[in-house]
Amino acid sequence: MPKARIYKVAIPSPLRRSFDYLAPEQQASDIQPGARVRVAFGRRQVVGIVIAAVNKSDLPENKLKPIIELIDSTPLLSQQQFELHLWAAHYYQHPVGEALAATLPALIRKGEHPPSEQQTRWRLSTHGKGLPEGALKRAPRQQQLLSLLQQATDIDTTALKLAGISRPVLKEMMSKGLIEAFEIRPTAPELPTPLLAETAPELTPGQTAAISHVSTDKFHTYLLEGETGSGKTEVYLQLIQHVVEAGRQALVLIPEINLTPQTLRRFERRFRCSVVMLHSGLTDN
Repeated sequence: MPKARIYKVAIPSPLRRSFDYLAPEQQASDIQPGARVRVAFGRRQVVGIVIAAVNKSDLPENKLKPIIELIDSTPLLSQQQFELHLWAAHYYQHPVGEALAATLPALIRKGEHPPSEQQTRWRLSTHGKGLPEGALKRAPRQQQLLSLLQQATDIDTTALKLAGISRPVLKEMMSKGLIEAFEIRPTAPELPTPLLAETAPELTPGQTAAISHVSTDKFHTYLLEGETGSGKTEVYLQLIQHVVEAGRQALVLIPEINLTPQTLRRFERRFRCSVVMLHSGLTDN
């Protein structure tokens, strides 16, 4: 099957259309829809997203510019996500380039590569495994790391931070040939047992009645009415517990960024599973 010659590219712009580009030079295979490409747009270079490969353009080929660079070998968006955002752009009559760009974090929109899915861990080298306990007692931090790795098969970045092990300590141990870094693809964490880090308080009759009226088995909308301090958040917490114990996730929307720290602390105190925060005040990284 011959390689596609022309690609329709969605570019972040107020124009409600895609733009045709020739395949990049020396591109061996077709570019998949959803992949990012770097193209010339006017007098500047921009990052766009391929939405389709076509056989011909409304413009003659000698008027088309080639794609400068293929950024992604595989699309960043799943097929389902990609089709959803194309549909949304059409349904809301919004420029497709802006709609697709809005699905990606700022640095990714600028052409940066996403973080590696691999997780770096550290373990004792063959030489390090031969050291007796207390071999590095003259260097307390190195001894601490040695002891940790003698007790565990390997250790990750989070555990190192919690133990207060700095990057210079890691580098020194690696330069001595006592430890080595390796990468793994992390698996989805298992639900912790027990899920709750603290015992849920006893519910008031009103809270009990509210929870009894909510079904978490299928989609439905509910309106919970109550004054500030009446215990609505506890209702949310206990409903979320049911959802997470069923192997699903919960998304909580907070009305303003200033309320984020106290809300996050409350959720982290209650649950022993991962709680992730996202808002416009965070850095691009």
